[in-house]
This record gives sequence, C-alpha cells and structure tokens, in this order.
Amino acid sequence: MTPYFRHVVLRASAPLAQEAWWAAQPLHTDLDLFLAAHLASPHSARRPLVVLGHPGAGKSLLTRVLAARLPVATYTAIWVPLRHVKADTQIHHQIEEALYTTTNGRVSWPALVEETADDTVRVVILDGLDELIQASGASQSRYLQEIEQFQEREMILGKPVAVIVTSRVVVADRVEIPDGSSVIKLEDFTDVQVNQWLQVWNATNRGTEGFRPLRPAHAIALPALARQPLLLLMLALYTADAQVPDLTEMRSSADLYGKLVDNFIRREIIKDAETPAGRGINVAKAVAPRRFQLAIAAFAMFNRGRQYVTEPELQQDLESLLGSAPQERRSFAEPLNHAAKMVGQFFFVHAPSADDGNDARGGLHRTYEFLHATFGEYLIAAAVMGLLRRLAERRAQERDEQAPYLEVLDDAKLCGLLSHQVLAGRASILDLAAEHAHHLRGEDLSGICAVIDELLRDIRTRTLTTTVRPEQGALPYDPSRNDASTRLAMYSCNLVALRLMLADTSGVPISCFADLSAWRFLVSLWRGCFDEDSWRAVMVLMTTEPTGPELAAPAPVLKLRGRDADGAEHDQRFYGFQDARLFADYDGLAIMRGALASWGGRSPANATDAEIHSRLLQFHHTANDDVPFEFDEARPLWADLSPPTRRLLLTALADEAPVLPLDTVRSFDDVLGELTDPRLLLPLAGIAAAHPAMIATLLPVMQRMAHRVHRRVGLAAAAALVGAAQLTTQQDEAAALRRAAAEIRI
Repeated sequence: MTPYFRHVVLRASAPLAQEAWWAAQPLHTDLDLFLAAHLASPHSARRPLVVLGHPGAGKSLLTRVLAARLPVATYTAIWVPLRHVKADTQIHHQIEEALYTTTNGRVSWPALVEETADDTVRVVILDGLDELIQASGASQSRYLQEIEQFQEREMILGKPVAVIVTSRVVVADRVEIPDGSSVIKLEDFTDVQVNQWLQVWNATNRGTEGFRPLRPAHAIALPALARQPLLLLMLALYTADAQVPDLTEMRSSADLYGKLVDNFIRREIIKDAETPAGRGINVAKAVAPRRFQLAIAAFAMFNRGRQYVTEPELQQDLESLLGSAPQERRSFAEPLNHAAKMVGQFFFVHAPSADDGNDARGGLHRTYEFLHATFGEYLIAAAVMGLLRRLAERRAQERDEQAPYLEVLDDAKLCGLLSHQVLAGRASILDLAAEHAHHLRGEDLSGICAVIDELLRDIRTRTLTTTVRPEQGALPYDPSRNDASTRLAMYSCNLVALRLMLADTSGVPISCFADLSAWRFLVSLWRGCFDEDSWRAVMVLMTTEPTGPELAAPAPVLKLRGRDADGAEHDQRFYGFQDARLFADYDGLAIMRGALASWGGRSPANATDAEIHSRLLQFHHTANDDVPFEFDEARPLWADLSPPTRRLLLTALADEAPVLPLDTVRSFDDVLGELTDPRLLLPLAGIAAAHPAMIATLLPVMQRMAHRVHRRVGLAAAAALVGAAQLTTQQDEAAALRRAAAEIRI
C-alpha cells in the first residue's frame, strides 16, 4: 500500500515538527512517480531527500522496497540502518560499516564507487536519523549539513551520489536541514486505504482455521491506531485470534498496547504451563510479573538513553530489581541467562548481533530492542502508573485503618526507575500514562495525584540510594551513572511531568506540592543538572502562568505548553522566555519582552551588535551625563550592526546632536546618505535641525522618506526644521532650514 505524502522544498526555517503546518501543505498520491523523478534529477546528488513520518508510518519499509525496486542496471542502492552504525563518525564511514555488515567485509565504499562510477547512479539510504540521535545521545543537529558536504565532495570527484534520509517527525526541529532540500512527510492511511488493506488481509487469511477477520468499520472507529500501518497490522493480528476480547472494547492506544502485550504474555505462560516443569502455574496471576519484567527491559533501554540494551546490562538490571534468577537449567534447550529466557520469548523484541564488546566467554554480546519503540514506551508508562497506584492504595489503606501516623512512602523502586532520564524527552510515554490514568476511577486518580504531591513536598529531604530492594546484599540499580544531584533532578522533574499529565486542562497549582521558593529551587536544580536537550524538552512540555494580581506573588499554575506553539517567543532563539516562565519569574519575563520589542523581534547579529544595543538602551533610559555614549567608537562598527541597533544608534545621535561636534555627526555622512527606512525621518530632521551644515546630505534622504510616512510625521519633521530656523542667528542657515521644511512637508 503506497502511502500518500506531502512535499515541500525548504527555502527557509520551517516548523517541520508541527502537524498544523504540514496539514496546510499540498497532499500528493503519486509517491512512486515522485521518487523516480527525484532520483532522475541532478538535484538528488546535491542535497539529501528527507523522508519524515510517525512511528509505524512505513519509513523503513518504504526505503527497503525502494532499494529493492531500483533497476540494478542503472542504480546501486546502499541501505544504511543508522541505529547500527557509530554516531560520531563521518558519513562515508557509516556507509562502510553497513557495507561491511551486508557483504561480510567483501566490499568497501571506495571500491564500490569505482566499480559503479560509469554505469549506475549510487543511492545511499540512511534509515532512522531519529534513532541515531536517541540511541547515541550525541548531538546530530548538523548531520544533514554534513550529508550535503559529502555529496558535494563526491560530485567534485565526479562520483555523484543521491542520499535519502528517514526520520521521525518529532525530531525534525532538532536538525538543520539545508535550504533547497526536498522534504516529504508520509501521511497516515485514509479510510479508503484502511479498507483496501483489510480487504487484502482478510481475503488472504480467510481459509486459516480459527481466523477472525478485522472489519473495516471496527478499525476505522479507532483512527489514531488504524491509520498507522504498523498499528493496523497489530490490530489485524490481535483480532485474528477469536479467543481474545473484541476490538470494539478498546478505548485508546494504551488499551490496545495493553491487550496486545498481555495477550502474547498469556500465550507464552500457557505454553509454559503445558510443559512438565510448568504445571500448576496460575496463568492470570503470572501475567503482571511477566509484564513488569518486560518493563525492566524497556527501562534498561530508556535509562541508558538508547533504543537497545545488551544482554549483560539487562541481566544486571533484572537482578537489581527482581533478585538473582535460579542458575540451574531443567534442560540444555533452556537458556541459562534470565534475560535471554525472559526477553527472547517476546516477539515484540528482536536481538540482532552487535559488535559492542565481548563477554567473558569471548563471544559477542547479544542486544535487545523492541520491534517498535512504542511498545517499550507503553511498558514504561504502565509500570510507572502501576507503582504509583500501589503507593496510593497503601496510603489509602493506612487512612482507612486510622493509623496513628503515616509511614514514609516507600518509593525506592519508583525513584530508582525514574531518576536517570527525563520523561519529557519521550512525550509519548507521558501521553500513554495519561491515557492509562483516564480509565481509572476518580478516587484512584485523586489518590495517585495526592501521592505525587506528597513525594514532591518531601523531595528536598529525599535520600537517594542506588539500591531499590530492601534485602541485604541487593545489587545496585544504576544504569546511567548519574550523580546524586542529577538523579534528584531527574526524579523530581518526572514526578512533576506525571502530575501535570494527570491533571485537567486547567493545570496544577504549584502550591499543591511546593511554595514558590521550593518550586524555584526545583527548576534551578533541573537547569543546573540537565543537558541542553533534556532542558529544552522540559521547557517544550510545561510552563507556568500567574493567577495572582501581583507579579511579586504570582501564585503560579503549572500547565502543558502547546506543542504546536509558534510565534517569536517560541523560536529556539528565545528559550529565555520559556526559562523565565517556568521559573515563574514574571518580572524578568516582562523585561525580556521589552528587550525583544527593542530588537524588533530579532536576535542580535553578533556579540558586537548585542554590546552596542545594550549600551544604547542604557544610554537612552538613564541620565545621559551619567552614562555617556561614544559615537566615535560606534561608527566603525556600523557594518556589524543589525537594523534595530542602527535605528537606535541614529535616534541617539539625533537626541545628542545639539551637543555633539559637527565632525562627530559628519562621520556618519556616508551612512546617512544611504538610509531608506522611513521610520528614521524624525531623527534625521533632528540632526539637520542641530547641524544645518548637514542639510545638503540629509535633504534628498528626507524627501524620499517623506512620501512613505503619515502626513503627521512629515509635518512633525518640518516643524522641527522650522523651529530650528527660528532659533538660529545665521540667516543662511535659517533659509536652508525653511527650504528643507517646505520640501518635506506633505
């Protein structure tokens, strides 16, 4: 099923991660023709083609099909899965890695180029830029710029190469895409495409015993799931089993993933129960422990900032969180390793060989990763909500029993799992947690929110350890090796994010869990401990708004920040605005807004521009005698100044012109003669009024400007010149000023 798509040629910075922006772009249905035309164009060898899509949209499958369909007589396609190459190497080294794996070291990139130079077009497909970013933890903001440079070098050598890069939409704003690059976004299936897909699926499998078809109407009733190709396949596979609940009972993505995961776990347990060693297993009670084991695998990847985990790492995490597994085997066919036994059974995880180190026996470590990242995200969300619910139930039980005092909440396991990465960086985890909470009873949800508030109120006295189990000799759980301050920052931030996601649209008064001083302590802790990506993820997720009448006592409310927010204040250049909002520093926010207004909505062109601008603002808003401004020093820097700073400088020059020497004003002679901005008419009239000798230079400029301003502005400029004529004792100067006033009066 060929997906529909939207296409743009990037000409300037565009909000490629915003759904609303993409929805306004033209929709196309001829993806095959587009790709054929692109690869036949010389443009394909100059800039990369960027293919964006949501998880499960079919990006990887599209590139595999494209590589297979390209005629071998005219194209040489190299498919490079970026999650399996080193992130910090050059493009050609990453291609070399993929070729080495594919051909067992038989073909190198230079050799391939030489052999195909005259016969075919080389097409390099770099699949999964988002996974390269997330798995490596490295900044790849200039990765596409490096691809463009790689293509340029190959072109100069006479060996042109076309490059196609795939990525999730969500990270599109974290990379710099070269201007002129073609960018396409794969669209979700339409209802018609869902219907067509299911017709083929149902017809192909109708003869299978016990097969239950998926009705198009049932699938279309879940558009958020059915329109994603991979999730549609999951729906079809789930529905095919006539023994599971009907699809119409599902209410959300979390519900779907929960049923998919639990259904497969149940199948595996039933298989175990049919063996002699598994007799007596309570299938219903065994599902939750198995699900938590899978959640540990998901946390093992997430807490290390990767999309995969090695077998020794997973084994260590399982032992740290669950205790040591029995080492004896019942048969030689049974894995000795707890991790291999648990994760190897689960069909949502695959274990490619990875050359990431040798184990004690001299073999390569196996690595585990989910076939789709959303399964891991669901397991994390479900585990976190389960732990919070148990804490809330424990607290409710104590109150029901009218205990004389409430014990300190034992959140060691929750803290251990949530103190290594920020959930804000994986917003889908928070979305799934919110969906999970949506199905809870009101009192259960209120209890969870109360527990989070209690944990946050006590966060400053929290003692962090790496041991999450009370038994003596328990292994530490420390996948990230974060220091204590960073772990406290991570844990508190994740609790706040969860509290916010469980609230309604009115937000959460910060007073529920902290006073203003404690809140600012938390935000300062986050700012000091997080790397730039984590901090920006937090600022993108949440913000505060004042509710009190006084800025000094704002009574802030924590709210979700609009993910499609736009405008100057949401540009990456203005993260300071969101920084101040999150800190609930509304005085500082007002000051920054004033500064932004003085820049005309722009940022400084360079350090010199910023320095001159700030000095001019200080000069303008204080007593001029106290803070003198050296115009002679500023004049040589004119070329380095931005338009707002130039206007500010000329306004200051006009204000000070009566007390400045004529030579200082004349040093701006060539600059003044080239001005075109009509907003400078009044300052120029002020300079002419103070120094009539400048009229010959300024009059032609003022005449041009006078025709582009409101009549009142022209009259005000003329009035300034007439006023100066009345004050001067020099007849020739007075006459020149009156003639100039007549010329610019409209």
